[in-house]
Amino acid sequence: MEKTLSRPRFAGRAVTAVCGAIALVTLAGCSSRPAGGAATVAASFDRGHDAHPEHGASPERAALRRAVLGPSADVSRTPTPAFDARGRLWLAWVEGRHVLVSSSKDLGRTFAPAVTVNAVPEDVDANSESRPKIAAGRGGEIYVTYTRLGARRYTGDVRFSRSTDGGRTFAPPVTLNDDHLDTGHRFDALAVRPDGTVFVSWIDKRDLEAAGMHAGAAVYYTVSRDAGRTFEPNRRLASDVCECCRLAPAFDTDSRLTLAWRAVLPGGVRDHAIGWISRDGSAASPERATVEGWKIDACPHHGPSLAISADGTYHLVWFTGEGPRGAGAFYAFSLDRGRTFSAPRRLGLASGEAHGMVVAAGRHVFLAWKQRDEAGSTVYVQRSDDDGVNWSEPEKVLSTSGSSDHPQLTASPTGVFLSWFTTKEGYRLAPLVPPAS
Repeated sequence: MEKTLSRPRFAGRAVTAVCGAIALVTLAGCSSRPAGGAATVAASFDRGHDAHPEHGASPERAALRRAVLGPSADVSRTPTPAFDARGRLWLAWVEGRHVLVSSSKDLGRTFAPAVTVNAVPEDVDANSESRPKIAAGRGGEIYVTYTRLGARRYTGDVRFSRSTDGGRTFAPPVTLNDDHLDTGHRFDALAVRPDGTVFVSWIDKRDLEAAGMHAGAAVYYTVSRDAGRTFEPNRRLASDVCECCRLAPAFDTDSRLTLAWRAVLPGGVRDHAIGWISRDGSAASPERATVEGWKIDACPHHGPSLAISADGTYHLVWFTGEGPRGAGAFYAFSLDRGRTFSAPRRLGLASGEAHGMVVAAGRHVFLAWKQRDEAGSTVYVQRSDDDGVNWSEPEKVLSTSGSSDHPQLTASPTGVFLSWFTTKEGYRLAPLVPPAS
């Protein structure tokens, strides 16, 4: 499965520095509320797969925010970014038992008044690996998915809502998993194809429930072809999936939705796989993507990231606890649509704090990961301007001495951005030098 291809990747020639002049936008607080209190949500980050919203900011504290404009360090959790076709930034995040959405026309310097997605309070899964998702539709629709936690541990339902009036209001959320079982439907992933088709996938335990088993899960998905008005019946993409690592969606050059996930392979190996959903909604057989041989009888809570560049090159980032190169985060590419991958390349140190991300914009590829040291945590970025042939040296972009969310990478019509949320600084958006045409 793993081989070094003839294309001269990683030739050692540095490209232009990633962040030579970063215009950093910081939003430590943008509403009427008392000062301080950041420490109250320090435990809400990196808590693992049993995270529960009661451990975060209290509803009483959230209620003090009389004019919510954007995420705040002392009450908000897991803000997730997306850009629409006009370059407007959208964020979805959690406060108390509500999912909030706001937008910014000036890259996070100011925000419009936030809108509550779920008017009826719900226990929302809001940790770094499982967070609300947001995406823009072709007709200006704004879509949101999230996981509503169930009464039993590790159970939940995948919820969906949409706005058709530019984010001013959201329809009452609906449940997308159609099995009506009190079991696990979590770690949702949202992706919108350029033609407007909406794909929602998630990790599902309905098959284990039916078989009386307790290890592993499956990837299920549903499709909407009418801008989120209705969804097709649930389908299964793959079985033997790690129970609580995030899914990584990306669209191939033929408009197939491509998903990467951590698989549960024979012998308890938890390496990664890639699968596809075709234009007609049918699923293709998955392929193994990484060969680390990491055997662990638990979920690492550390999912992959996938990007597909304009020429169809797959760029994959993942974490392993052990393997031929030791533990850590790694990057590899595929020139044949995921059937084979290049020799892995390490990102950062051999630690569990990487949570790497990758994004592609044309032939420009960006890698980001979080690295902890004695002073706190730092996000590093590398950039390639030739689809991964050559890479810049790793560069420090953002740092914090407090607790932090996973870094997020997102592309807009004007460039690529690093999005990060910390308990000391709040929300920050760092433009990574906009790619040249």
